[in-house]
Amino acid sequence: MSNSPDRGAKPRPQSSAEAATLPTDPELGNAPTVVANTVAIGGRRAQKDPFTLVSGESISPQVDAGDTDIEGTSGKRRYEPGAVIGAGGMGEVRLHLDRRIGRRVAKKTLHRTLDSQAARQRFLREARVQGQLEHPAIVPVYDLDVDDQGRAFFTMKRVRGLTLERVMDRLRTHDADTVKRFSTRKLLTAFAQVCLAIDYAHTRGVLHRDLKPGNIMLGDFGEVYVLDWGLAKVVGENEDETDDAPASMPLLGASAALTRGGALLGTPAYMAPEQLLRKTDEVDARSDIFALGAILFEIVTRIPFRSSADVAEIVRCVHEGEVIRPSERMAEVAPELDEACARALAKDPEERPARARDLADAVERFLDGEQDAAVRKTLASQHAETARRAPRMDAYRETFKALALDPNNEDAQGLLVHLLTDETGEVPEAAQKELDATRDQTRAAGARLGTFGLLLWLAMFPVSVLIGVRNWPAVLATAIVTIIAAIFSYHMSKLPRFGVGSVGVLAALVAGVVAMTSCYMGPFILVPTCAATAGILLSTHARKNERLVYVVLVSIGALLPFIAEIGGIFPRAYSFEENRVVVFARAIALPEGATHAAMIYSTLSFVILCTVLMGRARDALESLERRRFVQSWYLRELFPAGRKSASPAS
Repeated sequence: MSNSPDRGAKPRPQSSAEAATLPTDPELGNAPTVVANTVAIGGRRAQKDPFTLVSGESISPQVDAGDTDIEGTSGKRRYEPGAVIGAGGMGEVRLHLDRRIGRRVAKKTLHRTLDSQAARQRFLREARVQGQLEHPAIVPVYDLDVDDQGRAFFTMKRVRGLTLERVMDRLRTHDADTVKRFSTRKLLTAFAQVCLAIDYAHTRGVLHRDLKPGNIMLGDFGEVYVLDWGLAKVVGENEDETDDAPASMPLLGASAALTRGGALLGTPAYMAPEQLLRKTDEVDARSDIFALGAILFEIVTRIPFRSSADVAEIVRCVHEGEVIRPSERMAEVAPELDEACARALAKDPEERPARARDLADAVERFLDGEQDAAVRKTLASQHAETARRAPRMDAYRETFKALALDPNNEDAQGLLVHLLTDETGEVPEAAQKELDATRDQTRAAGARLGTFGLLLWLAMFPVSVLIGVRNWPAVLATAIVTIIAAIFSYHMSKLPRFGVGSVGVLAALVAGVVAMTSCYMGPFILVPTCAATAGILLSTHARKNERLVYVVLVSIGALLPFIAEIGGIFPRAYSFEENRVVVFARAIALPEGATHAAMIYSTLSFVILCTVLMGRARDALESLERRRFVQSWYLRELFPAGRKSASPAS
């Protein structure tokens, strides 16, 4: 039973005189708070008759020992009434001054309209159950009596603070002050205190049956209270006797309608499956532990365990299987807390912790930094096993999770080394796109290098002019085809991507350059070297299916002049004589000095171009091999088990 204002508050207009006399709420500001009494039925809130509620006065700055004569504060003169701080279907909670002690207390009085024998019995039962649970986290009951009108009342400690429900709501909206005041560590510490309070109640034979964030109060000075024991059950009591109040008599702060035996008592969003399914003979301490697990789930994820308030929907989810691991909602949850939630939220009560203290101990071990090695090793093995059967990307994720939990897990070490060094697996579509983009850049660079090579060979034109031109049409045609090939190669280097069609055109142009080069000194002096250089240049950056195009076209360009000479289309460029081959001047003259210079230029051009090209390709390959070797070496040193090259099951 909470003596804080109802959470379903709705304001109503106040007169200026009325507002001036009401105490102010330090949490809500200077405005008085007026709310309507609300009672949730089946997970939904229903509006009842309105009551004026205020949160109470500020704390006195100093304790007043007082000198009042104790005899003058006896009996009905002991309590001086103050503002209403809560109201509900069964009673009204009003702030009173205990004149004998000199302190403010919360006094709950049974409504006169419900002062029947059944209502009084249930009211007294609530007071006695809560009063006998003497624990720092349970609001103490001070007195139980009847007032001058014959109505039953009991007084209890006046508590101040925020409910965990309100704290969680504010954390979800990233309220700066709440985030600063209530860290996850602070909430977990408070949660452990709640678990111990519930464990104490269980040792006294009392089940709470309505544990939820709204029934946990966090004070400004470290206090933690478990509120609202109106639905508590004493083990051994007859269910029909304790739950026989009519539906029109809900307790203050109760979360569900109270009906006769077998009724749904509690808040469905936090109920254990056996409570939801109304298996009353199975409801025991482990049902409260389930609710604690749901609260812990919400603390670590900031997400409610169940989002629906519809009982039928919740029951359906229970039958079909619920998400009971916080890590399935938020991956970064600590494994110890993840395992603690999973155990507490088990559908089968036999699989839950036997005591609430066990849940508190698990949380406190986590807060103390004591990692549960056994839990981590088990979870690591599970992740490694999942990785063996998972697709490659999921296998990476599961392997990293396994190593994060247990860096010495040999299966995970072997899997990681295999995944990072194996080249036989399929390339993911996204990775293939990145790889293709990189290859396109490399092919563009190759096209630029080809442009440079063609321009280098174009320099043979001025060389031939210096030597002496005999056939201007042939020399000019060779230069023109070379220029066209160079321009087209440069154009290709500017394209984001080019395919086999562009490759075929460039190969045909280069083949033409190779063929026409024979006009200088025949088909077997410059042409083979020119063809080989062109083939290397084109094939270095070609795709597999493009290389055949290069080989065929360049080979045709190299052999075509020889075939033309054999067929008599062109005059012979050489003749065989005894112990010598005679080369005839064709498109250019062949003076000794100039020809030597031209031969030296062409030789150096081919050597330099091929060396630069193959050197760059080899440097790139060596850099790749070096990176891969060093990566593999570090992996093997970091994970010795990786030398076994364990691989996922196919």
